[in-house]
Amino acid sequence: MPAPSAPDLQPGIVVFSVLDPASAEQVVLLMQSRASVPDTTGQIIAPNDPIVSSGETPITGARVVLYGSTGDSAVAIEDRVLRSDHLGAGVYRFYSGLQSVAPRGAYIPIVAGRTYRLRVSSTLGDAEGTTRVPTVDRVTAGPARNLNMARDSVVLTNNPQAAGYVYSLRAANGTSTEGDLQYHRDFERRLILPTGDAWAFAFVRERFVLASRHVLTVSAADSNYFEYYGAQGDPFADRTQRTTLKGAAGVFGSVLVIVALPVTVTQVP
Repeated sequence: MPAPSAPDLQPGIVVFSVLDPASAEQVVLLMQSRASVPDTTGQIIAPNDPIVSSGETPITGARVVLYGSTGDSAVAIEDRVLRSDHLGAGVYRFYSGLQSVAPRGAYIPIVAGRTYRLRVSSTLGDAEGTTRVPTVDRVTAGPARNLNMARDSVVLTNNPQAAGYVYSLRAANGTSTEGDLQYHRDFERRLILPTGDAWAFAFVRERFVLASRHVLTVSAADSNYFEYYGAQGDPFADRTQRTTLKGAAGVFGSVLVIVALPVTVTQVP
């Protein structure tokens, strides 16, 4: 008799979407789950076609709807539908900046403190998740300040409301991250201190060299984002229900940058 064979693994839905009130566009990435992790050595991701160029299988032709807590809603448009080159399969986009430039029906404002529900309907099934965007009394941003690491302190007075906080040291361009991200459950107001280790950016102290420029960046995160990325699980196999996402692996969450403070180091200890 022939040996029994294992049943074919049925692909599921993987969702990646993080709402950001500071962004004019909100993106939802939809792709199929996979049985193993591919070799990505030397792989180059094309910004206009991130799912296909990363070797994943996009979910196309899905209906993706975002519902706001005030009764408003929007239907996302897949990039490949709008682009003449048809790139961007599985990349669905809402517009939250100027309503006048948004395709009809795809506009929805993203506001701090509000709750949003994402609903995905596809040939692989349905998925749904909710997020509450963090709130903060004020955002701390530039202008740039000089920093004497031997005597200066940088201490915040912000009063954010979030499930957790992400600390990242960024390069002078404000985008490239220097060192690993740090996830803190409690808000650490002491960003820089001249002594000891009880300050938020002590984990990258070796990068504060003479004449170096950085952006001290702190983001407030909802519980979905914090639990998912802070745990550093397998993004294609995580079904531990740490987040509100149902019917899919991945994450639907929200973040809000509450500190973006440029500094130039003028003196080191």
